[in-house]
Amino acid sequence: MGHGNIYRGEQWQAISTPDVYFTQQYYQMSALLESDVAETVLLEWNDDAGSIRMPLIVRNIPGTDFFDATSAYGYGGPWSEGSPNLIEFRQFFDEWAHANQVVSSFLRFHPLLDNALAFSDIFRVKKMGQTAAWDLSRSQDLVSTMASNHRRNWRKAERAGVEPRITLHPAETASFEYVYEVAMDRLSADSFYHFSTDYWAAMRTDMRHMTLQADAVYEGRVIASVWCLLGRDYLHFHLNGTTDEARELRGAFVAHMAAAQWGRDNGYATAHLGGGYGGATSALLDWKHRYDPETPLRDFYIATVVHDTEIFEQLASRAAETSFFPPWRAQTVDRAERASDLSA
Repeated sequence: MGHGNIYRGEQWQAISTPDVYFTQQYYQMSALLESDVAETVLLEWNDDAGSIRMPLIVRNIPGTDFFDATSAYGYGGPWSEGSPNLIEFRQFFDEWAHANQVVSSFLRFHPLLDNALAFSDIFRVKKMGQTAAWDLSRSQDLVSTMASNHRRNWRKAERAGVEPRITLHPAETASFEYVYEVAMDRLSADSFYHFSTDYWAAMRTDMRHMTLQADAVYEGRVIASVWCLLGRDYLHFHLNGTTDEARELRGAFVAHMAAAQWGRDNGYATAHLGGGYGGATSALLDWKHRYDPETPLRDFYIATVVHDTEIFEQLASRAAETSFFPPWRAQTVDRAERASDLSA
């Protein structure tokens, strides 16, 4: 006979997670990017054959007494240990939702954990795109694993005098914030990508021990930077920023290479560079894949879950016609497809 648990706060922090994107600290920080947040929770299902855990951000639906739930910005979804009963887990998920007036849930799966298809029997799973990974274990010379044009750009930056700098567990974010905001302004990025002061504060406090900053420095100035998340098995290139000067000097290649070399030297076999808006035709995804073109791209999936069809249809009828899920969130950025697309 199986049973479910709900974890919050320190109880959640005490649970071992398969990657940084599932941690309570990451969810608390990501909740700062959402509107109408009610709470963050970790659902757990246990039976004799194994367990399933799944983190969620729960949001108020404005003007109603109902809620919707979502995975955090980035990657996540459920993860399992053993061979638990998926049907009973889905029943537990729906019962939790009904008891807490959660109408729908939007799930983003983790492309490196490959946790989507395992749940396709109980969720409506859809492929949204692909992401790029860098195999750090294949060669001691990571420069040699890059495509030829990336190698040329890295060497150009090196000849120009651009130098790498690594800061483990950075206590300040000012230098990174500067190059990041310059990049977002250049790209005319949506307001979602201009993060709040509270978000940056969480990055340098609650998330500090899970982060790494890799800079490209030219004549004493940070001109490009990569903010990495340190998972149990994966080094994630979470956010990037470049100035116009860095684009001319190819500083992004120095920052990326510095992070990858640190990852290899510190036991990481895989670095995750993320995806790009537009799926297989994305120029950004192609740029990321050129760091390691020999390693296949990984598929990125989402799932849309309706817990209460009647209420969902009532709320959807009040929203503009859209393919966005849930439709009452259509005015927000489609972060399912755009997760990490502005990061380079």
